[in-house]
Amino acid sequence: MTRPEQVTTGEELARLHRSQGYSKIAVHFVIERDGSIYDGRPLNQPGALAGKHNQSAYQVCLLGGVNDAMQPEDNFTEAQHAALRRLLAAYGKPVVWAPDFPR
Repeated sequence: MTRPEQVTTGEELARLHRSQGYSKIAVHFVIERDGSIYDGRPLNQPGALAGKHNQSAYQVCLLGGVNDAMQPEDNFTEAQHAALRRLLAAYGKPVVWAPDFPR
């Protein structure tokens, strides 16, 4: 969960995760605000942010999701939604939202 302008690229998120102690980015894909898909953690390695689902799901982070006060907000772009639909169609894994995802 990031403010829309807080982290603007998948590479920035990878640096943030490494600074938080992860050996590499914690998710498999990052969907940037313009809909670009950043390849993160290799698919043959479990993600690190989905608890009991780490072994069974690919983890996707859409940049955004909170406002400037860090309150949940559905501020994702249509380009991000389209990219997520492409990933779902390509991989067919179930969608499991993080506990703090704005609903």
